[in-house]
Amino acid sequence: MTTELSSSLEGLIDETVALFHRLRAVAAAVHGEGELSAARRGVLTSLVKLGPQTVPQMAAVRPVSRQHIQTIVDSLAADGLVETVDNPAHKRSVLVRLTARGRTAVRDIARRESALLASLDVGVSAVEIDRAAAVLKRFRTRLEERS
Repeated sequence: MTTELSSSLEGLIDETVALFHRLRAVAAAVHGEGELSAARRGVLTSLVKLGPQTVPQMAAVRPVSRQHIQTIVDSLAADGLVETVDNPAHKRSVLVRLTARGRTAVRDIARRESALLASLDVGVSAVEIDRAAAVLKRFRTRLEERS
């Protein structure tokens, strides 16, 4: 790797970390840190995008332990946002799915986030944003391949 490329990657990492922290602060302001914390929102939106999953499946796509996801799922279940159902593919590992209340919560999350994004003028085109997303995805994929 060239020094120039290495320096560029360091800059990309620095900006990604800074954006991550800013997004967490904005999400806390938009949703609050209680019932809709980042971790809880992440599990709920994952269930919308990927459908019912086991706790181990959810943990496998995140850099967290199965126990961490189980704690979040237990909390969401206690609040009536998710429920567990029998898993036809595995006798002991139940599937976690959204309840009607959970689907409503996800719609509310999406509505608030869409309103925020619509109010931003980031000064770049959709093509530039797509290109940036592709670079980040490629970088993430290469890191995942090394794990």
